[in-house]
Amino acid sequence: MMFKDLTHNDTHCSILQNNVAVPTGTPVKQVIPWFFNENRLAIAVIRKGEVIGIISRNDIIHNYYDGLINNKTTVDDVMTRDPIVHEGQGNASDMVDFIDEKHVRHIPVTDENGNFIGVTHDLIILKEAADKARKDQEETKQFFLGLGHAYSNTIVPK
Repeated sequence: MMFKDLTHNDTHCSILQNNVAVPTGTPVKQVIPWFFNENRLAIAVIRKGEVIGIISRNDIIHNYYDGLINNKTTVDDVMTRDPIVHEGQGNASDMVDFIDEKHVRHIPVTDENGNFIGVTHDLIILKEAADKARKDQEETKQFFLGLGHAYSNTIVPK
């Protein structure tokens, strides 16, 4: 599966970490490797294409240390139910506003029909912002270096 993309002005912006979801009833021990081997922070839990929950690394860690994960534990037992979902229309700026407004870190994203697209979270958006800031900083530096070069060839009257 491919990343679904949102755009920020004219900048291509992949803010969805993954489009991996598991159906209800999936054993937790089956999804644990995805968190650590593939560096995922959250995975959506779906029923008939609809997001009904989300499971995060923290859900796994807390439930493990509370002794609640065994061979019979399913994602249903440890997921956050009825997560706040963002409909995938909009741009990165809209997503930042959404995160601020809802006070959430992991956000399942759906299309306008409620079908699961992917998951994003605050760290992905922060990375996107940092990458854009680095690019803007480099462009500014190149601009001023160019100005310096232009002025070095100018004869200044005495």
